[in-house]
Amino acid sequence: MVFSFIRTAFLIVLSIAFLVSCESEKEDNLTGTVIKSKEVLVSQILTDQIKPLDTIAIEEGMFSYNNAFTKPEILLLEFSEGMRMPLVIKPGDKITIDVNDTLPYGTFTAQGSNSVKLLEGQNKLFAQTMSFIDSLDRLSQVYMDSANYTDERLKWNAAFESRISKHREQLLALIASDSTDLANIMAFYQSRGSLEIIGFPEDERYFEMVDNGLQATYPENEHAIFFHESLIQAKEALARENQLKAAQENIKEGALAPDIIMEDFNGLQRKLSDLRGNVVLIDFWASWCAPCRRANPDLVKLYNKYNAKGFEIFSVSLDGLDQQPNPMQEWQAAIANDGLIWENHVSELKGYGSKVILQYGFSGIPFTVLLDREGRIVAKNLRGEQLESKLKSMF
Repeated sequence: MVFSFIRTAFLIVLSIAFLVSCESEKEDNLTGTVIKSKEVLVSQILTDQIKPLDTIAIEEGMFSYNNAFTKPEILLLEFSEGMRMPLVIKPGDKITIDVNDTLPYGTFTAQGSNSVKLLEGQNKLFAQTMSFIDSLDRLSQVYMDSANYTDERLKWNAAFESRISKHREQLLALIASDSTDLANIMAFYQSRGSLEIIGFPEDERYFEMVDNGLQATYPENEHAIFFHESLIQAKEALARENQLKAAQENIKEGALAPDIIMEDFNGLQRKLSDLRGNVVLIDFWASWCAPCRRANPDLVKLYNKYNAKGFEIFSVSLDGLDQQPNPMQEWQAAIANDGLIWENHVSELKGYGSKVILQYGFSGIPFTVLLDREGRIVAKNLRGEQLESKLKSMF
């Protein structure tokens, strides 16, 4: 799902630690109890890192933390028995939490703000679902050699799907109960392996609900800003994906090839449609593309063999990657070094940002499209012997 890169970025945040000191006016704002752990690491979750703030000793099952936060923050509490829990805390909050770290998926109850109650609900759902799925996995192991294993497995799969669906519904209900709370951000990162409980775009309206709520309530908060920008990126990626799919549907045999109008390296505008009357191979390539460069000698041979009979090549370069110091120079050098003697070489020098990708619906190069004399698509992605065989049949 296209929103998954947001969750991935956040999970990376949870794996990074930068040691810092925190000197500020102190006041009691977090107290709690825990059953087994002997200490708890308190860290500040930022959008690009985690900053450890303090390690607190747990004495007789009790702990407290003091920090005068001047703005809403998302903390991460990591208990020595392995349990980890996020915590939203705002200036003036007095949070009390009671942690049960004796279970495989620890749980907690909390008082002091709407945010911690929402996180308590999220945590409870996650612990219940993960424990249920673990029980299904254990059943699968027990019945592995059973004669009716396949039938039982179908039942467990149905139970799994039902539990995930229920979890999702309850998680979305928590979000809808107050879409302005920062704690909602954490709901979008719940997952079972690669399976996201809440997904984009199927749950897009909930992403928008939270985004609107956070922008109205916390317009300057870094987490709200990050969520907003990530949602914009997800929508743009989805729109691009849909455009690619639409192009792939249109780029089929018999269809008229979309016209390509671009400049060559001399600034002269060249049009694909000007080559009507010839058999034309559109070659999407780049100087940095090793497979493209390896294919170029074959293209030169075919051009020399069939050009006099009405064969032309229209080369569209995807040079212009960020890592290219001089894409124009690299493009021209590749043309000269590979002996690409035909005239029609064009590029926007925008790499994979070129508009032709959305016109022709491809995601990688080399990619070719063969056109007949009327400009209609004959075949896609032919190279080597297959391309030569097709050209023989056309002349």
